[in-house]
Amino acid sequence: MTTPNTQISLPISNSPVRGAHLQWTVDFGSQGLTFYVVEPVDYAPGSHATLFGQLVSASLAPPGRGGGTEDARGGLIRFDLMTFPEAFLSAEDFLTTLDYLAQQRASPIFHVGLRATTGDHLFTVAQLRELIEAVRARQGPESADLQALSDWTAAQLSTELFNVAALFLIDADGDLRVCLHPKNVPSPIEASVLPGNTVTGADFLCAVTLKPKNALYRRVVVQPLICSDLLDLRTPRGGPGPMEALCVRRQRLWHRSGVADNGG
Repeated sequence: MTTPNTQISLPISNSPVRGAHLQWTVDFGSQGLTFYVVEPVDYAPGSHATLFGQLVSASLAPPGRGGGTEDARGGLIRFDLMTFPEAFLSAEDFLTTLDYLAQQRASPIFHVGLRATTGDHLFTVAQLRELIEAVRARQGPESADLQALSDWTAAQLSTELFNVAALFLIDADGDLRVCLHPKNVPSPIEASVLPGNTVTGADFLCAVTLKPKNALYRRVVVQPLICSDLLDLRTPRGGPGPMEALCVRRQRLWHRSGVADNGG
């Protein structure tokens, strides 16, 4: 991964920021948020689905279920978000998880890096479109979570390859909500010596506003990112990095509406 040069002042791009701002209703249980970060001991994509499934099941199962579920619980307490590494779960196993999750009344939020297959983590445009349609089929026609991403992929070249992750949950209304987001700032280790196998840096940003059902709790805006998206680097397409771009976008909106940023 490249270390950013913090001495360089990067200009802000005037190009429009494309992406999706989703609104999800959640049932927070307290003023604070609890997060778990999962890092497997061994990098073995073929075994990741088992670990992922055990942790998802353990987080949703009632206490005292016993067996492997109780073992996987391993001291887990109630949490709001569990996040997994980049390129962790295959698209097929991700869809299987959504099928299981859709049977639940509610769930915490999960964030996981996806793989097109167990053996290849980069998605072709065709594979990404296929994944989008598979998720939309599970959400139902009323969901617009992936409409903006679907429109964006329609304009991408068929030769491009993307690194993709997913943020998802069953919301407080019992609906399956999914945010798929491509990586904007690729790491050098993702680039192959073969031009056809070089990851594409995307120009699509996502933000999710979590709206608590309990009016005593404040809204939280989540910006799902993948690995080097956190770095202060320009995207290969010339735009600002995801964090800078979203902050600039929010400032422009508040300036136009006359609303001050109160951190909410």
